[in-house]
Amino acid sequence: MIITGRNTSTLDEATQIIQSNSPNVVVKSLQLDLSSLSAVRKAANELLNDPEVSRIDVLINNAGQMAVPYTKTVDGFESQLASNHLGHFLLTNLLMPRILAAAPGSRVVNVSSRGHRRSEFRFEDPNFSDGATYEPFLGYGQSKTANVLFSVGLAKRLGGRGVGSYSLHPGMIMTNLARGMGPEAVQQMKDFGLFDENGQPKEPKMWKNLGQGAATSVVAAFDPRIEREWIFFEP
Repeated sequence: MIITGRNTSTLDEATQIIQSNSPNVVVKSLQLDLSSLSAVRKAANELLNDPEVSRIDVLINNAGQMAVPYTKTVDGFESQLASNHLGHFLLTNLLMPRILAAAPGSRVVNVSSRGHRRSEFRFEDPNFSDGATYEPFLGYGQSKTANVLFSVGLAKRLGGRGVGSYSLHPGMIMTNLARGMGPEAVQQMKDFGLFDENGQPKEPKMWKNLGQGAATSVVAAFDPRIEREWIFFEP
């Protein structure tokens, strides 16, 4: 198992948790900042040059941020588009030789969101006119639409070579995904009826815990049924 993340201390903590629950699992950790294309290339090269990584059976693209104030990355892209999609897109394509080595049966899972409904992909203006027309949830929606389109594109191009490509909405889960939200986005969450006045989840029954949220990705990554049929649930 290979886990990635920007923060080495968080990676070490995750590794310890996995190994304490599954002592026989060998865990490799890899520092990776998906908002930087050069960092993505560096991490991919490290994996491609690792003699122990001859194949990749499942790649789950799950990193991201949600409804953050407008910023651009060092590469000149709106930050949500960069970290939620472009970094995953580049990483997946760079690692494709190892994914194809595990085919038939290998999978790429792109974790999207119901939030894709907030915006189509803005092909003519993905950077929101340098922020002039930016709205945090529109930026998030664009990046989540990109996840879905990427999954569809991979399925069309590589399904015949035995690579499964799936996208999913994991549900509403309180994670660190929302830690960078600005006041405008927090207020919108209150207006949507999802946060109470203290910025906490409203109507807890609507929210999943961490295990329930992760379960959707596990199904997309390993459930054999989705190789035979489309599974679609309207939340």
